[in-house]
Amino acid sequence: MISLLCILLLASKFSLAAELQWSDLVKATLSSNPDLASATQNLYSSENALKGSYGAFLPVISLDAKASRSDYSYSDLNFIGGMNGEIDSRSTQYGVNGSWNIFQGFSSLGTLESNRAVRDASFADTQIKSIDLRYQLRQAYFNTIMAAEQIHLYEKIRNREQDNARFIELKYNSGTEAKWNLLKTRADAHQAAFNLENAKSLFKEQLFTLERLTGISSLEIDNFHLDQNILKEKPDSEFDLEHHPSFLKSQANVTKAEKDKLSANSGFLPTLNASYSWYKQHYERISPTNNQSFSLTADWNIFNGGVDYYSREKAKTTIAAADYNLESTKRNLLEAYRKALQEFTTSLQNIPIVTEELEAANERATTVTAQYRNGLKTYLDWEQAQSLLTEAETAVIEAEKQCLLNRASLENSIGYSLEKL
Repeated sequence: MISLLCILLLASKFSLAAELQWSDLVKATLSSNPDLASATQNLYSSENALKGSYGAFLPVISLDAKASRSDYSYSDLNFIGGMNGEIDSRSTQYGVNGSWNIFQGFSSLGTLESNRAVRDASFADTQIKSIDLRYQLRQAYFNTIMAAEQIHLYEKIRNREQDNARFIELKYNSGTEAKWNLLKTRADAHQAAFNLENAKSLFKEQLFTLERLTGISSLEIDNFHLDQNILKEKPDSEFDLEHHPSFLKSQANVTKAEKDKLSANSGFLPTLNASYSWYKQHYERISPTNNQSFSLTADWNIFNGGVDYYSREKAKTTIAAADYNLESTKRNLLEAYRKALQEFTTSLQNIPIVTEELEAANERATTVTAQYRNGLKTYLDWEQAQSLLTEAETAVIEAEKQCLLNRASLENSIGYSLEKL
């Protein structure tokens, strides 16, 4: 109920066109995302299984009680005239039983440690899910921001192309411009209008993704704004392989395989069990009796058709596979980090370059337009300058978007989770 109220309050807040903060999205995802909640429940389940494993080291005590009644008739013809009758027999019994597995060939210890490794792997799974959700959320957030920036840009381009179409129409009406140039300029204006509507559609698609991840609806374009500082900042964490959840999960799988081998080896060892029982019986018209017994049982399964042997061999191969998987995980994580760092660095360096190209294109378009108005440049010169300006503006948006997405990939490779804003 509290989570629902939080989501409603957030939705109300954002519907008022307040600027959306990254921390707001993270809080909403942590409180309402079903995938994260499912991973958390799996962790609780593994923790309960671990706690239950301690029961193997404790005795088992049970109470029992029984009450019975027997009615039967008899007939004895040896007596003169015969003898008939009925007997009603009643009895009660209650007692206590206890047993203790003193030694099970280390199988109980192996099961306990195996469940501990499963718990550790489940915890790592929860962190991996958090990392994956943060990556999805980060991508959706950046894509939505850049979709909003793209809408603003395409509105600017559409307005410019419409002004250009009116300008060329005036020149055509005055007899100084060809009709095909007028038609081309009108087509460019229509294309710009289409690009704007397509950008609005893409923006809505990104909002759907954000709503799926966070549960927040009623978002608007004014909720999103590109902070230029995020394009300049680098992630503040260094790559730590041995603390990455994916590495820790693979490590936990190795540990589980080793402890499963310990349980498999227990099949070659004897077992020792102790048991005790006490019970009291009451029979009708008979004095009650007390009974108690204690036993210590040793058992050694010398041969069982090779089951224990092959169980141990299976455990060995599982350990080998887990070791290989750990090594593969280490290499993949390291490769992903190096690749993400390289791509982020490259895209970050590209932004000043495309920005300079935009400045040059803007200066060229301004100069060529003035010269075209004065008859010093042709329509083709002017059209080329306008096209280069549009391409440069679009290139800046694409470069900034790619830089943000590469940043998200780098943070994901380092292991940023939702708990790390």
